[in-house]
Amino acid sequence: MLTGNGSTCSYPQGSQLAAALASLRQGVGVGLVTITIGVNDLYGCTVVGIDGTCLAYVTRTMGAALTSMLAQIRAAAPLALIVALTYYNPLLATSLGTPEAPSTVAPRAADPQVAADSAQAFAGLNRVITTAVTAVGGRVADIAGAFAVTDTSGSPLPVNIQRLCDWTSLCTRGDAHPNDAGYAAMARAVSAVL
Repeated sequence: MLTGNGSTCSYPQGSQLAAALASLRQGVGVGLVTITIGVNDLYGCTVVGIDGTCLAYVTRTMGAALTSMLAQIRAAAPLALIVALTYYNPLLATSLGTPEAPSTVAPRAADPQVAADSAQAFAGLNRVITTAVTAVGGRVADIAGAFAVTDTSGSPLPVNIQRLCDWTSLCTRGDAHPNDAGYAAMARAVSAVL
């Protein structure tokens, strides 16, 4: 977002942020800016277990970067409503499948320590997002709440894991990205704060 390095897209302005700011400064009358950023940085701390030192660093640097980015966006679009999205936690569950039968995936709760550590990590990221967007008069779309990340009630799967199965491809393909139902839930969360 800030440098363009490692991005699959190229921007004549040098970075995604610079391109966004250039577009906003054209005065086209942008009324809404949404932003969802930071989770890939956090994932880098979960490659081998969950690295607490890495998470503390990422959360701190992500907070500073997001605060700076949102201040620049606010300056470029002083009248726009800025909405930042929080994150659900796909690390609450693991999928059991085989390369021979990837569609035969049995969801289950993650190791209790991984679940607890990842819940803390995502809560920290979501606090940083909330603090940064409210500092510029923006609003928060509570994606974590929509995905019921803290709701461990329910059977045979807890609600939070069932939502991961229903709203992502985690339980069908091992892919934690949202599916159509997940994106619809995210859109409802954004609409709720407009």
